[in-house]
Amino acid sequence: MTTATGEGLVVQGLSAGYGPVDVLHEVDLQVRPEEIVALLGANGAGKSTLVKTIGGLLPARAGSVHSGGRDVTRMRPERRARAGIVTAPEGRRLFLHMTVAENIELGLRLSGRGGGKALLDEVLDLLPVVRERMSTQAGLLSGGQQQMVALARAAAASPQVLLLDEPTLGLSPRLTVEVLDLVAELARRRSLAVLLVEQRAQQALAVATRGYVIDRGRIVLAGSSAELLGSGEMSEIYFGAAGVAPAADPTPTNGSKETP
Repeated sequence: MTTATGEGLVVQGLSAGYGPVDVLHEVDLQVRPEEIVALLGANGAGKSTLVKTIGGLLPARAGSVHSGGRDVTRMRPERRARAGIVTAPEGRRLFLHMTVAENIELGLRLSGRGGGKALLDEVLDLLPVVRERMSTQAGLLSGGQQQMVALARAAAASPQVLLLDEPTLGLSPRLTVEVLDLVAELARRRSLAVLLVEQRAQQALAVATRGYVIDRGRIVLAGSSAELLGSGEMSEIYFGAAGVAPAADPTPTNGSKETP
């Protein structure tokens, strides 16, 4: 593990839980700028708990979180966002009664960081579907379009570290590829350190340089994407526990027909 003085995201010995129950146990991981690192695991393995702890929604019981060499372990979530750690949560969490533009404006305002509007223009160049629907109510969009808006909102907050919790949930195989390709382009253009939390191991590792496998709150495997894809141990731990994740959820989360 690289020391916590480096850039990007460095997590060392991180433990957390709910009430008397420990869920995370001494987790170590690192994500460098311009790098996408996949966090893989079955349902209940601790993936979302780790994201919440890194983002500050759940307090750490032990260990540390550093972003850009800065210790953010005891910071509140809004201060972590201003320090550059931005989360695109599972389920998108858009305000469905508000327009696309209003949802994205929240990202600009809540971050408290400069350069958001310039970044937003760059993001919208990559997301013509979002630009075309800025005046549309978010609740009227398809699941794929809502995910694009959630990414735009997160990117508008000028992140240095981007935490993506199941960004392809409920999307068709084609839209899954489009979303992950967009994530890769954002990481490259903005030198983002991206932690990509996914159940779809093959798709995630196709855009990630490295990956970690978490099981029962512990990192049990780590390596390059090629190493993990060829690992019989990962197949046993991950696929054996969860089964191969389906290519698509037939029912998008907003109940609408999936369109680009």
